[in-house]
Amino acid sequence: MPHDRDLTGIRVHHDSKLCCLPNAIVARVDDKCSAFELRCAECNSRICSLPKEVVSFLRGIVRVFGTPSASIYLPRAVIRKRTEMANYTREDVSPSRWFKAADVTQPRNLTIKEVERIELKDPTGESKDKLVVRFENEKKSLVLNGVNYDAIADLYGDGTEGWSGKEIQLFQTSTRMGNKSVPCVRVRVASGLA
Repeated sequence: MPHDRDLTGIRVHHDSKLCCLPNAIVARVDDKCSAFELRCAECNSRICSLPKEVVSFLRGIVRVFGTPSASIYLPRAVIRKRTEMANYTREDVSPSRWFKAADVTQPRNLTIKEVERIELKDPTGESKDKLVVRFENEKKSLVLNGVNYDAIADLYGDGTEGWSGKEIQLFQTSTRMGNKSVPCVRVRVASGLA
């Protein structure tokens, strides 16, 4: 099909990092077939084959509008093969408002926006007042326990009013809970500030 060649070189932007970047380029698998794949716009590594539905969608864009000069946005769900089993987690189904150990497998520097007292339920269902640290440019917050409060207080003083605008680092470690070691979030001085 002559219009197949028009798809080669179309730039695609993805909702998450595909390889080196969230940007990719459409490439023909080989000269003998009409199958296409995505290649990393940075290193040209093969990312995945494009499903027939995506190829058809791109052909329609080229037919109606011509070869686009800007990147076309393709969400992950569109690119994923139907035969590929999705590996969803609880976070995909019901995102938490609070940082947990799994969120900081790599240390993260964050700037404190504010600290506020809110009412939360403990595991028994009883309401408790807790301090929560909110961060700039971040949806999740950190519920403060005594250890993390002390770590921030050691850095920036005991009064929370002086913490706004200060940078900390969240990292994953483990703690003892009963007779088990469990992962947890801890606070320390932000990297580059020590």
